[in-house]
Amino acid sequence: MSGNNLSFPGATFLASHFEENPMQIEYLNLEGNNIGDRAGKELLISLINLRNLKHLVLSRNELSTQSGQALVDFLDQESKVTKLELHYNVFNGVDILPLVTNLNN
Repeated sequence: MSGNNLSFPGATFLASHFEENPMQIEYLNLEGNNIGDRAGKELLISLINLRNLKHLVLSRNELSTQSGQALVDFLDQESKVTKLELHYNVFNGVDILPLVTNLNN
């Protein structure tokens, strides 16, 4: 699903779909969809329902530290994610420390 410019409407649709229909997805590539923080938070909360997710790509989605806490919460929920791609977002400075700390655990 990369490069489809889902933006807010598409990302929130996916979030509601994942909440209502847990799936056995192991790899999810949402790179380059301009999701942003508001929809990113909803999407990350819904990903908890994807219990088999191992590889998540959220690069190039205009995510910042505002969605960082949702990402930390997602990873804390017994996530099986072993590969996480977040390049070309706008995470910065000390606000990203909780995420880095979580990844080190």
